[in-house]
Amino acid sequence: MGEMNLTVEQLAEYLRISTWTAYELVHKKGFPSFRVGKRILVGIEDLKKWTDEQKSKGV
Repeated sequence: MGEMNLTVEQLAEYLRISTWTAYELVHKKGFPSFRVGKRILVGIEDLKKWTDEQKSKGV
């Protein structure tokens, strides 16, 4: 089975942030989101790498 992807709503739950904030995040340059039709998805492994990078930057 391939990599698991999160919807924006699932991303919000996963990060414990509001759906509004999750939508702002997925539109941010450098954030690992992609579109399939009108849906915005985030690969869970890409998200983990991104969060690790943010931690190392001290953001």
